[in-house]
This record gives sequence, C-alpha cells and structure tokens, in this order.
Amino acid sequence: MAEAVASAEQDAVGLQKAFREYEGALAVDNSRRAATLAAVFMIGGWLMDRVVFPEHMWAFLLNRAICVILLGVVFLLLGRVSSLKASSRIGWAIPILPMASICVMIVQTGGGNSSYYGGLNLVLVGLSLLLRWSFMDSMLMVGSCFLAYSLSVMVAPETLHLQTFANNCFFLLVTSVFVVAGSY
Repeated sequence: MAEAVASAEQDAVGLQKAFREYEGALAVDNSRRAATLAAVFMIGGWLMDRVVFPEHMWAFLLNRAICVILLGVVFLLLGRVSSLKASSRIGWAIPILPMASICVMIVQTGGGNSSYYGGLNLVLVGLSLLLRWSFMDSMLMVGSCFLAYSLSVMVAPETLHLQTFANNCFFLLVTSVFVVAGSY
C-alpha cells in the first residue's frame, strides 16, 4: 500500500513537471501573440478616440504609437531570449505598457469619471487568457492595475463623481477577481 502511495506521488510530481515544461515552451509564443494583439488593439483604439474624444485624438495617437513601438521592442526581445525566466521578466511589459498608456488617457479624459477605465479591464482579460500567469503574478498585475488607476484618478484635474468612480472600481474589481481566480 505504501508503495502505491509513493508511486502515485511520484507520478503526480512527474505530471506537474511535464506540465510546467509544456507551459514553458508555450510561454514565449503566447507572450509574442499577446504583444502583437496588444499593439494591434492599442493603435486600433485610435478610431474610438476620434469618435469619443476628437479633441484629444492627435495626442492619443502619439501616446498609442509610443506604446505600439515599445510593444514591438518587447516582441523582438522575446524572440531573442533563451531562458524562461528572462522571457517572463520581459513579458511583464506586455500588460504594463498598455496599462500605462491607458492611464495617461484616463487622466486626460476625466480621471475617475473617464470611460477609458474599460481599457484596463481589457488588459486584465488579455493577461488572463493569453499570458496564463501564475496566481502570484496575476495578483501583482491586478495590484499594479489598481495602483495605476488610483494614481490616474488622483492626478486628474477634474472633480471626481463618486458614483461613476464607484461604478468603474466595481467593474475593475470583478474583472480582477476573475483573472486571479482563473490563475489559481
């Protein structure tokens, strides 16, 4: 009986190791795919900027173009790394860059009153579906998202409407719970 338990434990350890190796092999491809999609949707969002905030469209185009260029650098760097640890560190830039870009736009469009908070939800969903990070990495990214959003709200010159801000925070929280729960 003890031998069967020991054998089952060894099988479980072997299975976990095989799964980590499989995930590691996919990590760089998933990260490059995520960087590409983030770049496409960041620059594509300019069409929305033209409709929703035409007075900011040229500044937002510059903001988005800088983000896309930096995501392109990340994409290229991911193609050159050989270790999983290095690709993981570089991969952190994939959600951080769009998150920072979106937060700059949030400041310029009303802070806590801005509808652009929805972009942060998209970053979190993309993180969850494409990057398949660990629970701890997901927690850190969610924390980073809330910190960046909070800073955006604090530095925005507009008066905060508590109802809108509460609405935005609620939806960010719900999305964050799904992201973290999905990575557990």
